[in-house]
Amino acid sequence: MAPAWEGDNVLTDDLGVAVYDVVLIFSLLHHYDERTKRELMHRVPRALRPGGVVIIGDAIRLRSPSSADQARTFFDFYFALTSQAGTWTFAEVAAWQGEAGLLPRRPMRLFTGPAMGLQVAMKPTT
Repeated sequence: MAPAWEGDNVLTDDLGVAVYDVVLIFSLLHHYDERTKRELMHRVPRALRPGGVVIIGDAIRLRSPSSADQARTFFDFYFALTSQAGTWTFAEVAAWQGEAGLLPRRPMRLFTGPAMGLQVAMKPTT
């Protein structure tokens, strides 16, 4: 089955009901404001089967600006200018997942892309 949003709009199209074991959202969230991200996160659980996971991969902002490296600072500045949104912390992304009824897992930083990370969450089985 092709993704529900192939060639369409993930923000407005029906993603289906309990049709996916995994939903991948990569390099997308930095384009949207917080309200839009929350709305998308609330739509994802409906599309997941029980026990399914959503994997968000994106540039991640560190909690403290004083600990940011050049790559993270660049991404946050660039996305703020080009998409008027910016990057978000692991804690913020996990909070959106939790508010949507998902169970956030421990975040993962990517060694090959130091400013990038994965925030995974699971849909409860009951």
